[in-house]
Formats: sequence, C-alpha cells, structure tokens
Amino acid sequence: MPLQLIGYAVSLVIGVFLVLVVAQAYIDLRPVLSEQAEVFESESAILTKKVSVFSSVDKGRIYFTSDEIDELREQPYIDEVGAFNSASFQIWAVAEVGQSGQSVRSDLFFESVPNRFVDVQDEAWKWEDGDTLIPIIVPKDYIDLYNFGFAESQGLPVMSESTVKGFAFKIILSGAGKSNQYYGAVVGFSNKLNSILVPDEFMQWANATYGMGEENRSSRLLISLDDPTDERFLTLINENGYVLNEEKLEQSRLNFLFKSSIQFTAFLALVIMILSIGFLSLSINLMMQKHEKVIRNLWLMGYSHVQISRFYQLIITGLTLTGVTIALMLATIFRAELGELLSSTLKSELQQNWLWLYALGIFIVLSGFFSWRVYRKVKS
Repeated sequence: MPLQLIGYAVSLVIGVFLVLVVAQAYIDLRPVLSEQAEVFESESAILTKKVSVFSSVDKGRIYFTSDEIDELREQPYIDEVGAFNSASFQIWAVAEVGQSGQSVRSDLFFESVPNRFVDVQDEAWKWEDGDTLIPIIVPKDYIDLYNFGFAESQGLPVMSESTVKGFAFKIILSGAGKSNQYYGAVVGFSNKLNSILVPDEFMQWANATYGMGEENRSSRLLISLDDPTDERFLTLINENGYVLNEEKLEQSRLNFLFKSSIQFTAFLALVIMILSIGFLSLSINLMMQKHEKVIRNLWLMGYSHVQISRFYQLIITGLTLTGVTIALMLATIFRAELGELLSSTLKSELQQNWLWLYALGIFIVLSGFFSWRVYRKVKS
C-alpha cells in the first residue's frame, strides 16, 4: 500500500506541476504575443500568389480571380480586402538636371490602393478631376537605398525626406491615342506599401482616360485582419499557395507553434493527473477490501461511517496537500527562471501570479473528490 501511495504522490506532483506551469506561462507570455499582434494589426498584410515556371508561360496565374477575392472577404477573421489598382498606360517621369536645362526621362509605374490602407496622412494626398499636380507616395526603402547605396557608391549627395518632398518633376501619361503632361510631387513615404502610389481617384480616372480598356486584374491584395497570428489564416495561405509578407507569416507560425505546444502540454498534464486519480481510486478500492473486517468491526462498535472514513481521508488529504505543495514550489522556481528569460530577451515582465490560486483549486477538488470516494466505499 505505501508504494501505491508513493506512486500517486509522484504522478500527482508531475501532473499538477505541468498544469500550473502551462496555465501561468500562458498568462505570462500572452501579452508578448499580443504586443506583436497589435503591431501587425496596425499594418495591412500584402497577399500575392507564388510565381512559378508556369507563371512565366501563363502570366494570368499570378492574378486573383473574383471568386478568390470573394472567398477571402467571406472569412470571419478578415476585416477588409483591398486590391492594388495598376496603371494600364505608359508613364514617363521627366526631370531637369543642372542649369543647362538638360532633361532626364525615365519609365515609371503607378499603383493605387483604397485610401483606408494608406499609412501616410497628408493634406496634399488628394486629387480631383482637372488637377495637374499628382501627389505621389513612395516607399521609405527607396530613399534609404539611394542614400546608403547608390549615393554612397557614386559619390552623390544624400537627400532628406524634406528635400525629396520639395522636388517636383514632369510626368507624361500616354495611351489610347492621347498624351498629356502633368506634374508630380512626393507628399510622403510609406513604411508598409512597397510601391509608387497615387490617389485611387486619379488612378481610376487615368485608366479610364489613357487605359487600353482591358479589365483591371489584381496580382496583389491588401487584407486587414482581426488577428494576423490566427492559425486559420496560416492554414488558408498554405492551402491556396499564397505568399504573405514574410515577417507576418513568421509571426503567425510562431503563434501557431506556441498555442500548439501549450495545448499539447496541457493535454499531457491532464492525462497524467487523470492517471494518478485513477491510480489512487484503485488503491482506495483495494485498501477498503483489505480493511473490510476492521471497518465492519468499528461500525459494530458504534463508530459512524464519518468517523471511520476520517482516518483514511486524513491520510489521502495530507498526501494530496504534500504533492500539490511540492508541485507549487517547483512551478514557482520555474516561473522565476522564465521571468529572467523574458526580462533579458523580450524586455517583458511577468504578469500577476496565479499559481497559488490554481494550486488551491486543484487541492480542494482532489481532496474533496477522494474524501467523498472514501466515504462511499466505507459506507458500502
């Protein structure tokens, strides 16, 4: 019998320790993941299709169909879906170099997105029919590449954002048998959208005026999510062969692995606890059968079932209290190590300590269950 009680105590310590660690670790680590999710929520994810050898032969494979876009919009974890609207006409940028008036001409491309996805707030970001000035937003990476790459290697002066904003240049639009000159000005720099953007109102008008009349298809989509780390979103991407911004995909994978490991550990802890409970229940049955005559004699001597049960209940309750206490001490030590790790690597602090409350709840449930179990066996 002592060996059976020791086996119960050991399995109880392991099971309770795992339950406490999993429950408290989820509370301590959840804010770290929430902070990451909030960063991603403030940005829209850019979705594309994989470019393969077949895409080189059939370019239509890179475009999203209306059914695929509708399917994305129907997902409960996706708030909004917006498409990149590309120019279907020729664009040239013309700039004068030096005092000689010599001009430099370069091909250019424009895209637009719905204004709610634009991460630059500027009063100049607007366009109306009849305006000759086209506001433009370029990726911040472009000016960084120029300053720290091209300008460095060519011995050219670097340019600040304010300098670029003050620089105006001519833009020539050509298509559908028409060609007209406009002016362009950079009004902001995007940290999110890797494209040369113009207002959506201008793009729709320009495509209608200079475009070839072809249906505008989208090869890139902007999506706004409730939780970019939702594992359902990761599953959708993998099943359809889509490509997402790498940093968002990595965060989604990490969150999925974290939740999966928490769930697996919690399941393992519950299995161990159930086995320990079943082990002790079997031990109680054997103990009651072994002491059947003693219990009967005590009852005949006038002892009540409650009094007879109390001896066995005290033993099991004391053993349960010892096991839960040891598990609580081990979980506290583990949490202290986790706190140092969070502080040194993620600059995050531990949340409120609920270990003792969880341990108290487990003790009350287990001791109450086994006390009732012993009483039932004695009474029967």
